[in-house]
Amino acid sequence: MAEKQKNILVATSDESLRKFIGALAKDAGFAALRAAPGESPADEALRFQPSVVLLDADEDPEALAPVVCRIMFESPRPALLVTRDPEKSRGPVSNALALGAAGALNVPEGKPYSSLTDIQKDRMARLLTNAASARVARMPVRELAARISSMRDALDSETARRDFEVLQSHVNGARRFDIVGVAISTGGPNALGRFVPLLPASFPAPILVVQHIIPGFLDGIVKRLNDSCEVAVRMAENGQQLEPGAVYFAPDKKHLTIARTPQKKIISKLSDKPEGLLFCPSADVMFKSMAAVAGSRCLGVIMTGMGHDGVEGLAAIKKAGGVAVAQDQASSAIYGMARAAVDAAVVDHVFPLDNIAGEMYGLLFDAPSAPASS
Repeated sequence: MAEKQKNILVATSDESLRKFIGALAKDAGFAALRAAPGESPADEALRFQPSVVLLDADEDPEALAPVVCRIMFESPRPALLVTRDPEKSRGPVSNALALGAAGALNVPEGKPYSSLTDIQKDRMARLLTNAASARVARMPVRELAARISSMRDALDSETARRDFEVLQSHVNGARRFDIVGVAISTGGPNALGRFVPLLPASFPAPILVVQHIIPGFLDGIVKRLNDSCEVAVRMAENGQQLEPGAVYFAPDKKHLTIARTPQKKIISKLSDKPEGLLFCPSADVMFKSMAAVAGSRCLGVIMTGMGHDGVEGLAAIKKAGGVAVAQDQASSAIYGMARAAVDAAVVDHVFPLDNIAGEMYGLLFDAPSAPASS
């Protein structure tokens, strides 16, 4: 049986480049396939399943990163980046290579394929053949989450935004939790100063924090953390859409809860009710709201502090199918709230303070490294 002919998907609207690559492909023993105008090369790669995808690096440089990520995650296969101006496209090409593209092909500007020397033609044909035989591993979802975080603010073209939204949907679909809540009290400012800086900017879910503290001190804590951390740290506002990679503190004397919009987005809600509780803001109120709105897709964390605020809320999260984490005794300034939660058997995992951020990230996609223990 004859070996199936290899093919290359050519993603460019430049007719002269398409003809150049078509001639090169023929010489190298490939069939050239044309990506449909206006379609993402990642969608076309899924449709055609080519041996190699060729991306025009000069046509829409900022779209390279999201489309390469989509190819590496959805339909892993070699991607070659073609450029007529290596100096101009150096940044986007280097970034795409770091994301998994197999190589770059420099094509002389304004010259037809027939004008090349035999040595030049042979070099290009070997690059194409070698790329087609390269083994390409699927990008893990945790890496994808980290990668797309860095490109969120650099998407001006419609194509780039469209591919980014698809990538974000992959991450959202893969993560186990839509919202994370943290309850902390005595010893909190110091613990937060060690915990929050360990959260990566790519953390793929919003994080709520209830910190018990004398009114008037919280603004300074929030500002200091925001100035020193990768994640955005801010005071929660009423009706605010909660974004991944951001930490939202409950303001003084306001309970922080959540709700879903008709579009299924999670927003914050602030209220001074219920009244008469020992703490306002209350971790129990926050956790119970998370359980009611997000169900099994919420993660509750209880850390250093006196008392037992948050224990009933973690029980609600557990009952809804969510996951509860506690800080361990050795790293807690006051082992009160966390102890109460462990003693009540509402905790799934116990971690040292310096491990909580990493374990939280892992819990979003994978199994954790340590079970609960007293």
